[in-house]
Amino acid sequence: MSTGVPSFSSFPGFSSFPGLDDDEPGPSKKPDDKKSSKKSRKHSDDEDKSRSKDRNSSRVRDEDRRKRHRSDKEAKEKKHRKREAKLTDAELFIEETLKGALTLDENRYKTVDGKNLFFEDRKGDPGNLQYGRQSSKSVPKYRRLGYGEVIGFPAGWKLVPGGSPEVVLRGRKQSSRYTSSRFAAQLKAGPTRRLVIPPQPLVTAVSEDFIALPASRSKARESGEARPITSFEQAEQGGEDSDGSSSSLSISEDEEQDDEFTVPSDPTSTAISQLTSTVKINPTSIESWLELVEQSISSSPTPESRADVALSIIQKALSAHPTNKFHPVLLARYLRSGSLLWSSAKLEEEWDRAMNGVSRDGTGLEQTVDLWMEWVSWRLTVKGVEGLEEAAEKLHSVTQREEERLRRRQHPLSLALAAARLRFLWRLCVGMAEAGYVERAVATFQAQMELTLFAPPSLSNSSFESKLDALEEFWDLEAPRIGEPGARGWCNHSTSDSPAPPPTTAVAQSSEIDEEEAEPFVQWGSKELRASGNRILPLRTTDEDEDPYATVLFSDIRPFLWDLSSPPSSSGYEDIQALLVLAFIQLLGLHVPGLSAHLSILSTTEPTSSSSSFNTDSTWSDTRFSSPSLTSQLFTFPHASSQGQQRNWEVVNGVVVAREGKETSTWGVVKEWSFGVAGSPLEGYGVKAEGRMWESAEVGALGEARVEVIRKLLQVVCTKADSPILDQHWLVLEAALGIKQAIKVSKSILSSHRDSLPRWSAHARLERIRGRPADARKVYEASLLSHPSNLSEDKRQGATKMWWDWAEMEWLSGDSTTAQKVVLRAAGMQVEGSVSGPAVLKAKRALEGSVQEKLGNWRKGEEGMDDLVALVNIQALLDLLAGANPEVALGRYKLELPESSTINDRHRRLYLSESLALASTLLIYHHTHTLRAAVPPSIFRQHCTSCIHSHPNNTILLGMWLESERGELVWGRVRGTIREVVVPERSEGVDVSRAMWAVWKEKVGEAGSEVERARGVLARGAAGERSRASVAIWLVAIELELGMGDARRAKSLLYRAVAECPWAKDLYLLPFTRRLRAAFTHAEMVQWINAMLERSVRLRVEGLEELLNQRTAESGDDDSGGDDEEGPVAGDRELEMMVEERRRLMPY
Repeated sequence: MSTGVPSFSSFPGFSSFPGLDDDEPGPSKKPDDKKSSKKSRKHSDDEDKSRSKDRNSSRVRDEDRRKRHRSDKEAKEKKHRKREAKLTDAELFIEETLKGALTLDENRYKTVDGKNLFFEDRKGDPGNLQYGRQSSKSVPKYRRLGYGEVIGFPAGWKLVPGGSPEVVLRGRKQSSRYTSSRFAAQLKAGPTRRLVIPPQPLVTAVSEDFIALPASRSKARESGEARPITSFEQAEQGGEDSDGSSSSLSISEDEEQDDEFTVPSDPTSTAISQLTSTVKINPTSIESWLELVEQSISSSPTPESRADVALSIIQKALSAHPTNKFHPVLLARYLRSGSLLWSSAKLEEEWDRAMNGVSRDGTGLEQTVDLWMEWVSWRLTVKGVEGLEEAAEKLHSVTQREEERLRRRQHPLSLALAAARLRFLWRLCVGMAEAGYVERAVATFQAQMELTLFAPPSLSNSSFESKLDALEEFWDLEAPRIGEPGARGWCNHSTSDSPAPPPTTAVAQSSEIDEEEAEPFVQWGSKELRASGNRILPLRTTDEDEDPYATVLFSDIRPFLWDLSSPPSSSGYEDIQALLVLAFIQLLGLHVPGLSAHLSILSTTEPTSSSSSFNTDSTWSDTRFSSPSLTSQLFTFPHASSQGQQRNWEVVNGVVVAREGKETSTWGVVKEWSFGVAGSPLEGYGVKAEGRMWESAEVGALGEARVEVIRKLLQVVCTKADSPILDQHWLVLEAALGIKQAIKVSKSILSSHRDSLPRWSAHARLERIRGRPADARKVYEASLLSHPSNLSEDKRQGATKMWWDWAEMEWLSGDSTTAQKVVLRAAGMQVEGSVSGPAVLKAKRALEGSVQEKLGNWRKGEEGMDDLVALVNIQALLDLLAGANPEVALGRYKLELPESSTINDRHRRLYLSESLALASTLLIYHHTHTLRAAVPPSIFRQHCTSCIHSHPNNTILLGMWLESERGELVWGRVRGTIREVVVPERSEGVDVSRAMWAVWKEKVGEAGSEVERARGVLARGAAGERSRASVAIWLVAIELELGMGDARRAKSLLYRAVAECPWAKDLYLLPFTRRLRAAFTHAEMVQWINAMLERSVRLRVEGLEELLNQRTAESGDDDSGGDDEEGPVAGDRELEMMVEERRRLMPY
């Protein structure tokens, strides 16, 4: 009886056992005859038949397996022979040479012709133009010899094409370069799994000299069974339900249990899931909806894709709850996103539906004012200046409806209504000025100030329309107005006064253009720029001028005047009259830090966005960088005389390779902080008030005409109004022009306000700026020590601030003993002789009680912020003078501020927090840098870092932070903080002041600067939903490219800027400058002029058509000469531009 091999479904095949794969399969060896005869008698014939059947089936299986093996081998050989047949002789020769297979039988290879080795492809790969690199998906018309193998390299190495060709081992993928998008995406994505601390330690005993790996937690291994080797054993362990799914089941069990140690950690996905749950539970949470939008669009690459995602989420938010349907914040975001996707007709329809719905909903103006401000900006974009008058009429109806609502509820006129009207006035006038109608904007502010500050007392009870009629009569008299020489105000004018008009501001005659500068467009542009800068004030009807827009009638400005009546305010920071004057000053070009954000806070009760630190009004109110002289101070481009010198740095792929330069100054021309937190406008970061609000750089960039208007304006207003804040702004302007003149102005002010401590404190500040601390000391002693008891409580406002100024002056001069005595006197103690220890303790207790008292008064709204901060400064200074650690002094500034219940309280708390942060940082800065005290640098650096995270809009704090990082040489940390804190990536864009500061920080043009970082900041602002409407950002971005010598990129940015800001005249005049004129052809210039005329941009200088005709006649062309050529100069330039463009587009 022969031995057979059993066959079961669970038994592995013969291929699993060695020794059974013979060439000729057959029955097993024949056994002994005796044994076989015995066995044959014991078994039946049926068993023999079954064994023979099993043997036959096994032979068939083995034969099929060998046939498949032979067929696969033949197919591979056939494929190889087929490929060799396709190869040319040259290809076959090189391939065999690379593989080292060249034998002695060299007759097999023919003589290789050099022409067959390569051929010239003149067309190239079109994928280079589309993708910027060789496309891996397009099949080339030729095949590389050796399939990428390199001559001289060992066998197995091949050349992989792509953006950066690389030699890799055959069979391996090409490694990602640091310049590739895949590498950048991997860095940005971060880890997808994170390690979690296990519940039990992996090492149980300290004495063990090895780390035991954790045992698997699968059920089979927990029970002690061996790991299954094959799928058959898994099937047997799985039982009846193990048909192919047991392996996946065991893997899922392991992964499910491994989640205890490794869990997904994508921050964006986690935030989105949490916010989604939040809005489902609370659909009225507007901040959650906005944050959900920000997180959802963070990975979208283009503005259109971001707008599409945001639009879908906002639509869900509007329909999630009935109160969300006309919520102004959601509607504003909805319309901003739709402006990138909808047609102009669809966008106008959505705006009309939204504004009509808001009006019918009955929502108060303090909640919808920001939406109306965006509506004005949209109207300016669509209609231009011609649509401003219609917008003003619509806004008047809205404010009148709000006024009637307050009267029905028997509420007095609120400060929010007056602040909203002032914002409307300011926005409309900025739109006029940017379009070139500066005289009309200035005349509107002049009339508004006459109406608000200088209205005759007899009209106090008259209606607003009656006041306008009376003002029209005064306006038609053409008497000197506010800001003009000889102006005294409407109330001080009498009919007997002669209506002698002030001398007109004549346009400076343009000098003869050099003969080399024969370009007519540049000639006209130079004249237009000079005319726009010299003429500000409106002319009179008696002046001879052909410009119809230079003379402004009262009917031209009447729709833009407002009733700015407001309740009286004890704080000068909430005085609408003072804010009106400061808004006029900023319109004329002198920036007032924090003014636009302060007005926005006063006029609204709704947060404009989830990013509370973003100033939405800065996109249109910050016009200081429209001045080329101030914009040029952001960069340090080399002059023409020094361009020939050899530079010691170069740029490689946007990265500067050079020796790191030293920081010259950590403060620059960009100055921004919250309104009023810096104390007085005369204060700065230095001992002599360096870095104060207005210095010679800002004032000198305006020009004489604008500076003279501002001086006359402040002189008339400060004489009429009793406002210490306006007096301080007048003094800081005069100090920028000349400190001696500022001292004279201060004495004239004090002659009328002898008991005003804030004005005496300002005069002492001027003496300190002048460098005369002895004279300043006399002022402090006379004001605080001579007759302190005779002053009333109202007149003692500012006494604490003055005590601190005195103590700070003595401390910074190095006289610690005198400073300590001043501090003790401020605490109410009499000091005679030396200061004792018990006296210092008593002073500390007294100061602690005074701080708590003033803090309580501040919570009730009865105490100002300046005196409270000054008292905390005195308390911290006493700690430093007593020898305490600087950390103890910093602890004094950590006051327990109450939780804000309303948005007004929240902003008051933010103001106080920023003022305390600024005061504490200045204290430590002077202690460590000015006085050179031995303090660990980490204390100052850590404090500055925490302050800028809380208040990134304060440029003084940012300068202090840069000063603290100066000696660390870790500029990667500095730039990372700037990118994440100062100018973070938000869909709204960037704040204008913070963006300008980040650009200035890069010091573009100096050795070690990186222009790509500055470009990135400006590109972020140009792509933001709000900031892309800022003319200042576009002007600075274009100026950067022109300074780098890239006129082509500047031209591209200019087209984008005009599309976003079609009303801005400063943008339209850029092609008429020397630096950008070469980038425009003659035909493009003609189209550019037509666009200016179609969009109602104000042009002052005529004769542009005559210059064009004159240039055409000189070049020998006329109108009938055809369109093929436009003159030798223009034709040659266009030909050169075309050749350069084609050369740039060549793939190789």
